[in-house]
Amino acid sequence: ACTPLRDGLSEVVGVAVREAYRKRGLGGAITLMLTKAAYDAGADTVFLTPAGDPQERVYARVGYRRIDSVLFLRNESNDREGVS
Repeated sequence: ACTPLRDGLSEVVGVAVREAYRKRGLGGAITLMLTKAAYDAGADTVFLTPAGDPQERVYARVGYRRIDSVLFLRNESNDREGVS
C-alpha cells in the first residue's frame, strides 16, 4: 500500500510476498507498481523502510537508493510492567 499524499510525500508500506512465491520478482514488481501509483497521484518523493538488507536489495533493483537513515528512540519507562 501507499500512504496518502501529504505535502508531496508518500510511503510504500506493507510489501510482502509469501515464501512459496519469493525469488520471482514479485516484491519488486509490487513495489514498482505502488511507487508509480504514488507518482501518478502527485507525489514528489516516495520512500520506504526496508526490513533488512535482502529487502533493501529488492528495492534497489527498482530504483530506490539509501539517502538517509532513521533513528528511533524508545521510551523505556513505558515498557515497565504496570505502567499505563
